[in-house]
Amino acid sequence: MDYFKGSFDLGVSLHACGFATDQVIQHCISRGASFVCCPCCYGVIRNTQSLNYPLSKKFCSTSLSYQKYNLLTHCADRTEVNTPTAEQGEVCMGLIDTDRVFLAQEYGYEVTLTTLQPKSCSTKHNLIIGKSPKLLKHVD
Repeated sequence: MDYFKGSFDLGVSLHACGFATDQVIQHCISRGASFVCCPCCYGVIRNTQSLNYPLSKKFCSTSLSYQKYNLLTHCADRTEVNTPTAEQGEVCMGLIDTDRVFLAQEYGYEVTLTTLQPKSCSTKHNLIIGKSPKLLKHVD
């Protein structure tokens, strides 16, 4: 991603592993582009040179340390279905993706967190849709 220097209006990622989803969102925010992301591999999310977790000010203002966030990511990385741990994974995926939503909202994005349909298409079926503030200004 660091090598891509072109302009674009929409970033799309399908099952971008771990922090790759956050790199896509970060790149889109830096270019003022809208985005559609379907994250996966939550268990490999980790701090990088350009990303520190939790991401959003809202999550950082809580007592959620990086260590606790890391536990959350591992609990989110479930592949089974219709089990208590699968339900736990759903909740944890939702929390991590909510952190991503809050981050984008801090930059003026209108963000929707939804799921692919049917949910059985993948155990990693969350979908984060961010509408650029540039587009929102055109609507007014």
